[in-house]
Amino acid sequence: MDLAEAHAATLLVESALAPPDRSVPARAARLAATLGALHASKVLLRHADFYLTEGLLTPEALRGLAGGEHALVDQAVADLDAVPDLLDLPPGSAGPSEPR
Repeated sequence: MDLAEAHAATLLVESALAPPDRSVPARAARLAATLGALHASKVLLRHADFYLTEGLLTPEALRGLAGGEHALVDQAVADLDAVPDLLDLPPGSAGPSEPR
């Protein structure tokens, strides 16, 4: 892992752990946090050997990350209808389109 990638990973984890903006609806904020945590988990798992070697991640924490992904995916799926709020789309613009 190079320095730039490590810095990007740090920023990702910090943003995933940051409190949500209060102007965003609660479900949209929860979806954003869940997606951020899921992405951070994927990044950590992709570089798990580095984090284990450097002592930044324990084997127990690694197992917890791998198992926790299922719960994160379930939460994201439960909140998918909050995508329009998360993306600040106008009402009705994110629904299914009419067949041509």
